[in-house]
Amino acid sequence: MNPWIAGALGWWLFRGPLGGIIAFLGAAFWNAAKAKENQGASQGATRRPPPPPPPRGGAAGRASASSGDDPDPRFSFTVSLMVLVAAVMMADGRASRDELGVVKAFLRDNFDADTARSCLQILKGLLGKTYNVPPVCRQIRRHMDIASRRTLLHLLYGIAWADGALHRNENALLTQIAFELGIPAAEARSIAAMFERRGPDPDADYAILGVASDATDAEVRTAYRRMAQKHHPDKVAHLGPDVQRAATEKFRTINEAWERIKKSRGIK
Repeated sequence: MNPWIAGALGWWLFRGPLGGIIAFLGAAFWNAAKAKENQGASQGATRRPPPPPPPRGGAAGRASASSGDDPDPRFSFTVSLMVLVAAVMMADGRASRDELGVVKAFLRDNFDADTARSCLQILKGLLGKTYNVPPVCRQIRRHMDIASRRTLLHLLYGIAWADGALHRNENALLTQIAFELGIPAAEARSIAAMFERRGPDPDADYAILGVASDATDAEVRTAYRRMAQKHHPDKVAHLGPDVQRAATEKFRTINEAWERIKKSRGIK
């Protein structure tokens, strides 16, 4: 099976680049499985290799459900995350071994073992390729609710910051991704601020809540309630416990910023 032909068909059938990417990877996985099967047969092996991942059961269709009612949002979210992670890792022209190690650790800390393994397999198939990020983001925007897109951006910032620094090209790409995902600039700055805190920094707490440091107590309280409502983990429950667990960390960051501001201002 030619992966490029499969990718072109996936793009055409499922109205966007994610369908093409998934179909391409699916064909590549299928070819690898068949090669392994043939090698095993030539050596007299009795065990068959496991079936290839995405293409079986119409996964490409699940990942880009053109009706907007995605029957498998967790699969779509995972593939979308890995496509954008690959783009962020390649932002400086190449993905280093150190970056891959950071992503492995991130996946291990935020997902169960099976999901982390699947994510890594998808990511390895994506690295080294060039993607036109805007159409990928626009397809995600059409088929993914805003709460899921916020969580997606939060996870991307977490991976970009995992090595302790946000590089210029990564920052520019994440800003573009936020825009193409339809996340308002103020919300994107708030998400970015969740990772920029280094030691005591009251301004970072206000940035997390998306409010100026000279705002009134009432304005800060309103900002906190608005952020807590937007980023509550229950809003991404449909993406499964792994993603919800990562969203809980984001929610905790918002609550901690609010508690520090309350303490400094003496708000009851």
